[in-house]
Amino acid sequence: MDYQTLKGTHDLIGVDMELYEACEEEFKTIAKKFSYMPISTPTIEMSELFLRSVGGGSDIVRKEMYSFLDKGGRNISLRPEHTASIIRAFVNAKLYATAHLPYKVYYLGPAFRYERPQKGRLREFIQFGVESIGVSNVEEDIDVILLAYEIFLSFHIPTKLKINYLGSDESRANYMEALKVYVAPKLDSMCADCKERYEKNPLRMLDCKVKEDQEILKDAPKLKDYLSEEDKAKFRRILNMLDNLSIDYEVDENLVRGLDYYSGVVFEIYAEDNLSLGALLAGGHYDHLVEQLGGPSLSSVGFSLGVDRFVMYLKSEMKLDELAFSPLAYVIPIGEDETVRSYALFVRYYLSTIASIETDIALNTKSVSSAMKYASKNKIKYAILVGEEEEKERIIQVKDLESQSQRAMNLEQFCELLDEGEHHCCHHDDEGEEHHCCHDEEDEENHAHHCCCHHHKDE
Repeated sequence: MDYQTLKGTHDLIGVDMELYEACEEEFKTIAKKFSYMPISTPTIEMSELFLRSVGGGSDIVRKEMYSFLDKGGRNISLRPEHTASIIRAFVNAKLYATAHLPYKVYYLGPAFRYERPQKGRLREFIQFGVESIGVSNVEEDIDVILLAYEIFLSFHIPTKLKINYLGSDESRANYMEALKVYVAPKLDSMCADCKERYEKNPLRMLDCKVKEDQEILKDAPKLKDYLSEEDKAKFRRILNMLDNLSIDYEVDENLVRGLDYYSGVVFEIYAEDNLSLGALLAGGHYDHLVEQLGGPSLSSVGFSLGVDRFVMYLKSEMKLDELAFSPLAYVIPIGEDETVRSYALFVRYYLSTIASIETDIALNTKSVSSAMKYASKNKIKYAILVGEEEEKERIIQVKDLESQSQRAMNLEQFCELLDEGEHHCCHHDDEGEEHHCCHDEEDEENHAHHCCCHHHKDE
């Protein structure tokens, strides 16, 4: 039998997996710079958690959740998104009573939705995101948007930020009533999804992708006209702060997001040079989720980023030079002599562990020339050649595959060569952590955003 992956899933092999890991490490690095700590929650939860939080009017709950009865007769679902699980964990641990607020966490892991697989949309997908729980002012909303924006800056992605403001419960209730009055005479000609949204969450009709329905809704009442003066003042503050920070944005009055718990500001970020791929990151403010799940009344803000779609964009736009991992050095034993090969293993071990240099070794290559071709093809910086003479003298032959220069030295001298920054840039932070950066030495302007995710602690 020819076993294949299930529809809407995919394998990550070799370079593809390395790209995912490089992106994920960069996401985590940025989140930590903004003082977010990691969190992980179970992949399976009680279905009621998502029914209560995401909302019965959302497409996720209506038709996309993977739900089943377990052997104990409990209704279980694979998580379709992370926020509800994180708030559940926050409430379960009673962190609202003990933690400093806002409680800021980042997450990374799979989520599952049964939807039609298409470009950038899978049934099992990886999400990275953050939640700032216990937010008390709009500045916290802006801080989360800045974190999201920094991710796109770090990958040199031309960014389009769309933003809207959903307002208070009262403002939204007044607007939804007006929207229903407008839609009622036209409802029969609208799609089945809109008819269901009309009853459960009329706001979601604004997100309809059917062209005929979009045309009907073009002249619908505008949410901004139903915002309270307090809502309008908060939104003006947010936009003014974005202006002061020189962050471009577009107010999109139809932006409502697909999850029912959002209130206040909502936003999406697109790659401006590939808008057809859809939003790469989306999020917003929510007021009642902590309380709905058994905690006190606390507001929060967060976003999620689809890692699969993000990597797809990078691959399509060839923004991969700084991400693709290749070792810095490639140890090549010359011949089959056991002593030489043992010394080659020692050299690789020394460089990989003692000196903390990314190093591979050619143990199954048929010839030195084929090993050199492999190193050049994979853009490895140094070929480390060891033969009988090198083993006897405890030295190595170092060939720079960019300049094609070669010279003999001992291992300590090779490490000093790298530390001098002649060919390899690194910097140390206050804790002695060394980061190797993947940028040309003349490209200092881009140094801050070209940092590889490979780093190590000083020995």
